[in-house]
Amino acid sequence: MVADRFTVVRVVRDGERFPQRETGLRRVRLFDRDGPALLRFSTTLYLHSDRQPDVFRRVCSPLQDSAQNPRHLTAEIRATLAPVMTWPAAPPR
Repeated sequence: MVADRFTVVRVVRDGERFPQRETGLRRVRLFDRDGPALLRFSTTLYLHSDRQPDVFRRVCSPLQDSAQNPRHLTAEIRATLAPVMTWPAAPPR
């Protein structure tokens, strides 16, 4: 990949919840409530660049502790990638 400017054409957000158990991580539905958990909030950016058509997606997917106010990091992602990406007029909420 070379330096370029990309346009974000679509944003998809998703999440998964993994309960913390001694036996390890077990994937469960996001709305199950069985104690402390790790949460993975995924933000997938679909990209466009005339010069680099093979670069079409960027995924940001941090693993967060349920006790630490977990959330999608859309604002942080936008701020970090602002120098190289143009975003849709209305950011996702």
